[in-house]
Amino acid sequence: MEIIKLVWLDYLSIERDKYIWEHLYARSWDLIIGRIILLKAHYSDDYEDALDAFDDAIEYLQKAVDGHGYSERAMNDKAITLCRLEQYEQALATIDQALEQIKARDEFIRRDYITEIMKNRAAILILNGKYDEALESLQALLKQEPEDSLLQFNLAACLLRQEKYDEALVAYKQFKKLTQRRDINYDPGLEAAKLRQQPDWEEL
Repeated sequence: MEIIKLVWLDYLSIERDKYIWEHLYARSWDLIIGRIILLKAHYSDDYEDALDAFDDAIEYLQKAVDGHGYSERAMNDKAITLCRLEQYEQALATIDQALEQIKARDEFIRRDYITEIMKNRAAILILNGKYDEALESLQALLKQEPEDSLLQFNLAACLLRQEKYDEALVAYKQFKKLTQRRDINYDPGLEAAKLRQQPDWEEL
């Protein structure tokens, strides 16, 4: 999970190394090597190095005949890393590529990951300043999953950006009602909505 400028994004390809070793002789080498490189991408302290590792991992994962959506999940997570570097347009292009590829996968893989990728795409739309498109996407996703706290959190951020303060306040209150998590700081957004003003985005 990452919170960037009051927008919540979820990683999809993080896993514990023990699962890779458990699959060592049951999966293709391209898949195993790609997953090992993903570990480096996720645990690197340098975002530029992480991007290089994601690219290397994706190259192997796309060759894997038993990829199980790993390459698209890695693209999703590369897009989040690009957001950390404030490369929002490139992040959107990357997650669009992930979405396009996951649509071509079999129904089992699509069902597991397409909605999660679409949630992150809506968040990246907010970071790109495409608020109307983001709002439309978030509202459509909320019709499918009205109890999803991530969607509610990002809906509040989108409404706040649009200066729809009363609606943002309602969305933040709904988020609080839906989640028990204490590791997500939404106070700057909530306070800004209450005061009917924009937060200091540069400080977030």
